[in-house]
Amino acid sequence: MTKEDGGKALALFEFVGTAVHRRGGWNVPASIRVKPPFSDRPNEYVCPVECALFLGKPHLVRAGEPQHAYSLAFQLLRFMLSDFTLKDASGAEIPLPRVLPYENDIPLRRSPETGYGQGGDAVDATGAVRALYVGVSAPKRKNGYSARVFYGSRRYPAKIMRRATASEAFYSGIDWIEARLDADGLVLLDIWNMPIEFPTRPKS
Repeated sequence: MTKEDGGKALALFEFVGTAVHRRGGWNVPASIRVKPPFSDRPNEYVCPVECALFLGKPHLVRAGEPQHAYSLAFQLLRFMLSDFTLKDASGAEIPLPRVLPYENDIPLRRSPETGYGQGGDAVDATGAVRALYVGVSAPKRKNGYSARVFYGSRRYPAKIMRRATASEAFYSGIDWIEARLDADGLVLLDIWNMPIEFPTRPKS
């Protein structure tokens, strides 16, 4: 069975049924729960995800906006369950919700035209974890091009990158962030606890 509590946009989602392997045809019991996001840090929201098939304990998905955290939670589930089809007690296939506008209808912000922003857990060599936001604004033209580079704060830029072209201003900002992470001995992780891959310059 599924439950989307109260019909709200960011409702509790629950599934109890069976996960059927797409190729092998075998099945296992499956229970999934996505709780509504809540804020536990300034400018950051957490969406708890439970999936007994893959997660031993609830996984906390973080983002700067509640709807984004909620969307990322379902993206995580789709990634983990990509080899399975979910079915309820009657045998009906149950799709996981898609959360707009964060899925399928907006481009990723990873270019000079859109800018770039990414929040996640930054881990140092001792294993200590802290929340960190990094970003580069879409460059603006004035006596060349300038892009604001963010590291830690979403409001106040850590650096202004000025270059002759929008592309160079943007990618120089990305280079600065990567160099700063190296200098601070930090690795920025995504929601799957994998190192984040930053935008790279297009090959000429």
